[in-house]
Amino acid sequence: MKASALINRVEAIVDPYDSVASVERELMSLGYLVVKDGPSFLGILVQSDVIEMAHSLVIDCVTPKPSIRDDAGLEEALGVMRARRLPYLPVVNGGGDYMGSVGLDAILGELVSMRRAPVAVSVANVIGPDSAEECKQAFIAQLTHHVKNPLQVIMSSASLLRAACDESERSILLDSIATSVEDIDAVIDGLVARYF
Repeated sequence: MKASALINRVEAIVDPYDSVASVERELMSLGYLVVKDGPSFLGILVQSDVIEMAHSLVIDCVTPKPSIRDDAGLEEALGVMRARRLPYLPVVNGGGDYMGSVGLDAILGELVSMRRAPVAVSVANVIGPDSAEECKQAFIAQLTHHVKNPLQVIMSSASLLRAACDESERSILLDSIATSVEDIDAVIDGLVARYF
């Protein structure tokens, strides 16, 4: 999936010459603000900018941030965010025009959902003593097939969790692990009820 699919186009825009005090509440609530002088995009103001660059005007607090192209993949965007420890990045088109922003929470949420395959159990109703071996083989095959995807999500999420930067990122990954464990439990319960 491309970053363009997650672009936030409805954003809070502030003037570069606004005082930091006048936008502080909105910044704390939303996590970032887009700084524009008329139609010209000047940057994204995040909470850490205000802490690191304590000035009176918004323009004096904005720090340069790398942009990602709208055709960049989610893994690439995540890599830039992690390397620079940024919760939001500007997204530009091939001509360098600002398209909107993309947030870490949106990227992590999408990556987790992409790694999750729907869990469905479909087992034929096998009855009779002549089919006992086939029944056992079908049970094992279904168990292996339908448990593998949630286990993969758990392993991927745990790996990402080791490198997680902040609490919201950790929370999203822990939720995906918990959901996958519930899916595995449901698959096993369904198979046991069906076969035993």
